[in-house]
Amino acid sequence: MAINRKRSFFYWYKVESQGRHIRFTWNTWVSYTRVLIMVSALALCVSNHVVLAVIDLIVYLVFYFSYLMKNHQILLIIQQKDQVEKIVGNRYSFRHPLKISIKGSLSSLIVDK
Repeated sequence: MAINRKRSFFYWYKVESQGRHIRFTWNTWVSYTRVLIMVSALALCVSNHVVLAVIDLIVYLVFYFSYLMKNHQILLIIQQKDQVEKIVGNRYSFRHPLKISIKGSLSSLIVDK
């Protein structure tokens, strides 16, 4: 059961509640989008299209800061080592995406809509 996530292609983490545990599943497409933006900026710099490369890097910065603003609460919880129960998977894997399980309940977690 997904919590606070509408059916959309672009989301950062899918939040699932499993009894007394919460599991965050990373969206693999976000990782590939980030790499694509960075590689395209590098290719534009090499081909001497500096203005387009700067615009591309500005898009990357907006992408990164929107991630920080949207997931600030989740990132603070994940950084607490005593809360994290298990980390499995990889950010770039479609078969085994990154899954972070933490202790607690959804009532103690504030998830932005």
